[in-house]
Amino acid sequence: ACPIEQDKDTDAVQDVFFPTAAAMLMRTHEFFDIGGFDRKMFMYHEDVDLGWRLWLLGRRVVVCRDSVVRHHFGGTTHSTKGLQWRERMGSRHNVRSILKHYQPINILKAYKGLAKLWIGMGAWRHTAHVVAWNVLKLPSTLRERWRIQRRRCLSDAEFFQRGFISPSPYPAPHPEIRDLEGQRDHWIETPVLRPGLVSAIGRLGAGWYPPHPIGRDEVRPFCGDARCGLKVTPGATGAVEVDIHVPEDAIRGGSFTIEANGTDISTPLTGEMWQTVRLEGVQADSQGEISLRLQAPSFRPHTVFKNWDFRRLGGAVRLVAFKPDQPRPPARPEGVSVVITTYRRRQALVMTLDALRAQNWPNLQVVVMDDGSGDETWQALQHYRDLHNDHFRLTIATQENQGQGMARNNALALVEEDLVLFLGDDIIPEPGLIHAHVERHTALGEPAAVVGFTDWYRQEMAVTPFMEMVNFEGHQFGYDHMTSGADQPFTCFYTSNISLDRSILGNQPFNSAFSSYGWEDVELGYRLSLRGVRIVYEETARAGHFHPTNVRTFYRRQLQVGRAHHDLLAIHPELKNHPSMPPERPLKWYRLVTPFTGFLVAVADSLDRRNLPVPKKILHHLMMIGFYRGRSQISP
Repeated sequence: ACPIEQDKDTDAVQDVFFPTAAAMLMRTHEFFDIGGFDRKMFMYHEDVDLGWRLWLLGRRVVVCRDSVVRHHFGGTTHSTKGLQWRERMGSRHNVRSILKHYQPINILKAYKGLAKLWIGMGAWRHTAHVVAWNVLKLPSTLRERWRIQRRRCLSDAEFFQRGFISPSPYPAPHPEIRDLEGQRDHWIETPVLRPGLVSAIGRLGAGWYPPHPIGRDEVRPFCGDARCGLKVTPGATGAVEVDIHVPEDAIRGGSFTIEANGTDISTPLTGEMWQTVRLEGVQADSQGEISLRLQAPSFRPHTVFKNWDFRRLGGAVRLVAFKPDQPRPPARPEGVSVVITTYRRRQALVMTLDALRAQNWPNLQVVVMDDGSGDETWQALQHYRDLHNDHFRLTIATQENQGQGMARNNALALVEEDLVLFLGDDIIPEPGLIHAHVERHTALGEPAAVVGFTDWYRQEMAVTPFMEMVNFEGHQFGYDHMTSGADQPFTCFYTSNISLDRSILGNQPFNSAFSSYGWEDVELGYRLSLRGVRIVYEETARAGHFHPTNVRTFYRRQLQVGRAHHDLLAIHPELKNHPSMPPERPLKWYRLVTPFTGFLVAVADSLDRRNLPVPKKILHHLMMIGFYRGRSQISP
């Protein structure tokens, strides 16, 4: 996944450890003479095993520069069997290969390294599977070892000298592979890219590793040659600044190079904690795009720090920013349009509208869309508008029941102000909520979504331990995992209390494919993140949630959320194994418990209503069982 320039200076033939079984050519008699692929290895590692044998038996393995094939990657095994199955296959075959090929002292060293790694990770089941499989195959493994060792022509020491095997017990991870071309049309206009944040993903090309923190900064390492992009005002001129960190011990006299739309600069690396490199004379193209390439000499951290990090690194980047020659002053949102969709919650809706009257914001519009309630909600809205329209501009409309996503889309057509604040119809804002949203947008100075804090409306309802858990630990909201002022993942795009610029949303931002409650807001948050929109948490934008619930009710909600998750994955299959998503498969023991779930939910509900403690782990597993039951009700 590190970009490679194929040119005339590259050697036509280079020695490599093993051939790629998907595209290799060798003489038939040589293949059968060394025993071909190990028949005990169903898939994964069988080509590594073959290459290892070839070298030990005096043959050679090379990669040919001018013999090119292209991989139409589909990740079939990953999607059908899962990552765990794939890792087990590779690990068990690796252990067999080690016993077949290494000399005794290196077998012990390799096994010690693997054991230390797996035990340190707590991978007990993985380790047990690998050991059990290899014990069963031990007689055939020893026979293969005898055949190889009596004919070997190369010692382990000579093998290490050639650089084919690293001291790492596992291969170093590769940079993530991304294609910028499919994303450019959707970028928002923003001069700032923070590679370590979620909002950068859609603007990063090849050469980047997953993010990690350095001090208080979330940064992203690169392999020494990485691509990224910005979108600014078309034709704008200015400078590009990049904040890069390279450990002083790893520099060795190298330089950092920035290329941007045909302009470039190389600057010696200094070893500062953060070195800012500035490239002047950059001009955006007619679409406002700036294509960047960042290059630095690569190094292996383990060779410098002995930290078992064998990645090929060029450094870590904190910030990429375009500084225009004629900067625009930061704009402060003045007008705010609050968008509320409602369905048969007249009492809570009136409480929400009353609380909005206390906001004291001079230019405030409130748009309420009745999603076909069919009760007296519409009449109540008309009456409220006639009584209180002097406090804010109340715009009301009604539609046939189509779900809250479509209701929000239709409500947006009635919005008149630049900043849109989505509120739930049962979300009671505290007096300073709108002011807190506007102040955070002003401080950011760039397109962003600001998500506020939604607690339970404790003045009017009792809050049980279960309700505390779902509000703070992730089943409904995850505020215990959020820091005010910090960027959040797209799963925190909570439309119960979130604001963003109207121009970012477009005409129909919410996807109409969602047939039931749940995930339509997360899906929009994901698309906005890919476009470069930050999602920032503002704790002082506070509201109360007037929606009493219990274990039984929330379990039924989880069934619906599970069904809607199917819609999300149908739209974005790439999210199937995303770390922010629930695991693709439930825990195996869930099947054993499922027949008793109704009874367990009833017991937990009874205890929680009496404020008697129920272990959070039990409540968590019950809610996840509900989620997966909802998932299973949708045919694949």
